[in-house]
Amino acid sequence: MTDRLIRITTALAVVAVAVVAAIISYQHAYDLVRSDEFAALGVPFVRRGQRAADYAAVMRKLWAEDTASFHGEFTRFEAVQVNPKPVHTRRIPIVVGGNSDPALKRVAAFGDGWHGFNLQTDAVAERIGALAGYCREHGRDMSELSVAVALNELRRTR
Repeated sequence: MTDRLIRITTALAVVAVAVVAAIISYQHAYDLVRSDEFAALGVPFVRRGQRAADYAAVMRKLWAEDTASFHGEFTRFEAVQVNPKPVHTRRIPIVVGGNSDPALKRVAAFGDGWHGFNLQTDAVAERIGALAGYCREHGRDMSELSVAVALNELRRTR
């Protein structure tokens, strides 16, 4: 039952994100992993990174193909049609948030951007350097990514 619910939830999320993008005619990022959502479905939060990669691949496949089939570790389906599709390129950027090495590896593996948050200013360069290294490992150029960082400190200027 839980696997079926996850498949339905993923498909609904794909449609919802595409509808929002169509309405506002803007490329939109989707929050892939939240512990309260996993808990509500009775799904372990522990392998969220692997699930996020699976779900991102599902969304991209459903947005790109008129009729899609998918066989991942967590999601499987045959000949599914989902509409509406994203308006412009049939692709909506997926921005991955998080400061940990596993989060940065997910960005390098399948993300279109990174959102770092609650970082000290001196940690930003180190995290961006780590992300650049993971991008190289995945054969990606860091310039392909959008990067946004929310700092946890304010410095007042006079």
